[in-house]
Amino acid sequence: MHFFLMLVKSLVVKLINTFSFGLLYPLSESLKYYYDYHRCYIDGYHFDYKFSIKKLYPRWFLDLLLIIVTFGFYMFAATLRIEERNVTFIHIKKD
Repeated sequence: MHFFLMLVKSLVVKLINTFSFGLLYPLSESLKYYYDYHRCYIDGYHFDYKFSIKKLYPRWFLDLLLIIVTFGFYMFAATLRIEERNVTFIHIKKD
């Protein structure tokens, strides 16, 4: 009985961690990219990073559901998708 309760507790804690981490991950990554590219320049070009929460979260909710269903195995593909999406928001700033 105690072993079963330990397994249930572990599963609930993992689900809560995944869900809370999952909701904030796209926003924290976007803010990190915004800060990095807003203040730097490469080869004399200044960059602009414009992201939209409307474009970040609809697909991420599906990814989060797939992460939960696959017990975390889908996390690698989901993080690669977030990184790919962040790169598409970077543009050369026109002065």
